[in-house]
Amino acid sequence: MLRQRKRYAHWIVLAIAALLVTSCSVRMSYPFLDNLMGWELGRYVSLNSEQKRMASDTFDEFHEWHRYTQLPRYADYLESLKKGMLDKPVSPEYLHAESDVLQDMLDDAMAHLLPGLTEIAATLDDDQIHEIRKKLQKDREEYREDYLDDKPEKIQKRRIREITRLIGGFFGRFSDEQTTRMETWESSLQAHAPLMLGQQEIWEQDFVKAMAYRDDKAELQKRLKALMLYRTDNWDPELQERLDYNQEQTFIMLADLFNSQSPEQEKKMIKKFDQYIRDFRALSKRD
Repeated sequence: MLRQRKRYAHWIVLAIAALLVTSCSVRMSYPFLDNLMGWELGRYVSLNSEQKRMASDTFDEFHEWHRYTQLPRYADYLESLKKGMLDKPVSPEYLHAESDVLQDMLDDAMAHLLPGLTEIAATLDDDQIHEIRKKLQKDREEYREDYLDDKPEKIQKRRIREITRLIGGFFGRFSDEQTTRMETWESSLQAHAPLMLGQQEIWEQDFVKAMAYRDDKAELQKRLKALMLYRTDNWDPELQERLDYNQEQTFIMLADLFNSQSPEQEKKMIKKFDQYIRDFRALSKRD
C-alpha cells in the first residue's frame, strides 16, 4: 500500500501549479503569475478599490519572492527528478514520494502567501462572503454535472483528457497501448463523487466559520491555513478509503506509462525537463 499524504492544496496553489505544469512556455507565461492569481481571486469575489490594491500588493510581493527564491529551487529539483525518471524502471513508490516533495514546495508557497490573504479576508463584508458562497455552490453544481450526472463514457473521456493534459508534454503522442492503459486505469477507479460533494459542503461551512473571526486575524489565519492546505484525516472514512485506493491506482498507472516510453518519448521527456530547467533559471536571474 502506498503511503498517503493527507492533504490537498487549494485554489491559489493549484493556480501556480497549473501555470507551471501546463504552459507551453513558462518563460512567456510566468511573468503574468500575479495577474493570474488576481483573476482567480476575482472569480470568487468582487473587491472594492482598496481591496484590489491590497490584493495587487500581496500578489506582486509574492511573485517577486517566488521568482527569486523558489524558481532556483524548482530548477535544482527538476535536475534531480530528471535523473530519477531516467533510471528505469520507475516505481509507483518513487512517483508518490516525488509528489510529496512537490507538495512540500507548494506548501512553502502557500505559507508565504497566507498572511497577505488573511489581511484581504479580514476586510470582506457579509455581502462578499455571500458572493463567495454562491460561487462555491456553483462549483459544486458543475462538479456534479461533470462527475456524477454525466454519462459514464463522457466522465471517462474527461478524466483521461485531464491526465493527458498534465503529462502529455512529457510523452508527445501516446501509443495505442498507453491509451488503453489509461482507459483501464479510469475504469478501475472507485466512485467518490457523491462523497466528495458532501465534503465540499463541509468545506464551505468551515469557511463561513473561519470568516466569523475577521476581527481576530491570528485566529482567522489559523483557520484559513486549515482550509487552504487541508488534511483528510477527519473526512468521511469511506471517502478517505476510496481516495487512497484511487491514488494508489494512479501512481501504478503512471509508472506503467513512464516505463513504457519509446526512445522518442523519452527524448521528448528530457527535452521538456530541460526546457523547464532553463526557463526557471533564466527567470530567476535579476536584471
